[in-house]
Amino acid sequence: MTDQGPINVDGDGMWNDEMLRSLGLIVLRFAALEFCAERLLYGFISDSPLGILVVAGQDISWKLDRLRQVHAELTPTTKGTEDLRHWIDGTEQLSQRRNELVHSVWTVGSDGSAIGFRPKRRGRWNVRGLLVSASMLTDLAEAVRTGSALAVQLSVELAGHPQWKGRSLDEAESYTASVADHPTPGNDDAEVAVTSRLLRLRDGIRNGDIAVDEKGVISITSSGMVFGFLKEDALTALNKLLEESD
Repeated sequence: MTDQGPINVDGDGMWNDEMLRSLGLIVLRFAALEFCAERLLYGFISDSPLGILVVAGQDISWKLDRLRQVHAELTPTTKGTEDLRHWIDGTEQLSQRRNELVHSVWTVGSDGSAIGFRPKRRGRWNVRGLLVSASMLTDLAEAVRTGSALAVQLSVELAGHPQWKGRSLDEAESYTASVADHPTPGNDDAEVAVTSRLLRLRDGIRNGDIAVDEKGVISITSSGMVFGFLKEDALTALNKLLEESD
């Protein structure tokens, strides 16, 4: 199959602990990114289980291809629709890179470089030299994380589009909106519920379980997985709570 060295099953001499950790983060974070693609797609179908049933079980290539077809039919053109096109392009590139790393069989070239090869259709092998480094894997893991953060913001931008039927991927903001539209039974003051949410976020930050960056992106500290986004007013309120607790 290849004139290079034997298959490197354990990654000895090629994959150190730091690199393996980054590879694991790429896999973990890409699952979240694929979930974002799924949510964006069925957001154009229906804000109901119907949309989920149509999309569930399809692979990332199928979802991105359908998103691209949906994008071509969107009118009017808005910042959200333009950003959607860029997001699809970027996510396709991330998917290709992820697949190269995860689905290749690895061997070591005569110069010590890592060479990955993958089976192609009709029994052929696609041998591609890929120089793997800790920094490259770290950068890719961060790029995948950023992709999910951008999807969260994208869903907020699409909220005003007439053909968007879904909800925001922004957990914190969606929670705030739902409270404002449907106050908690027995509680006449919706602000109390919103403040309670921010207090839980504050406690999670103080305990080191979650992180919120300067742009309002909320992520799990241990994995970097993005699960929400705070708008400017909510982020300001959260920072104030953090300052008061110091």
